[in-house]
Amino acid sequence: MAGQTSPGTRAGYLTKLQLALEQVRRGSVNICQTLEWRLWDGKWHLHHLYPQQFRDCFMRTMRLDVDAKQFLVDVPDWFHKRLHPWWNSRWAEWIARREASGNPTQFRDAVEFLNQLLKELEQAGCGKLKIVDLLHSVRPTAQQLAEQRARELGGR
Repeated sequence: MAGQTSPGTRAGYLTKLQLALEQVRRGSVNICQTLEWRLWDGKWHLHHLYPQQFRDCFMRTMRLDVDAKQFLVDVPDWFHKRLHPWWNSRWAEWIARREASGNPTQFRDAVEFLNQLLKELEQAGCGKLKIVDLLHSVRPTAQQLAEQRARELGGR
């Protein structure tokens, strides 16, 4: 189909992100509640709230296992590709500041920073996003996708 963007391409991911952000702007939802998120039938990615690249640092300073189930969230690939570089760079800055200060890092410090990152995502247009929204985000089932497509086709 000419003019349509394939969902698995960079342009396709950007289109999904733009559509989701537009839904956030129009309503009182966050990005996890948009149709683009809830009905994504492409690739999903397990995102580490506490980045894997800092695994040793988190374990050494807080005994925090970044692979623990409660710190993993399932997100659409289009969201992860845009989020991941920013997310890890923000954590790298935070860790460098903590280490330079010489103050021991406590788990509550990491949770506070995680909440700060979510506030930054909100300011960037993702809607009011809480950790619980990400943790309760789930991939749609095949039946949910089929039902949504049937509703969309019925409305034409």
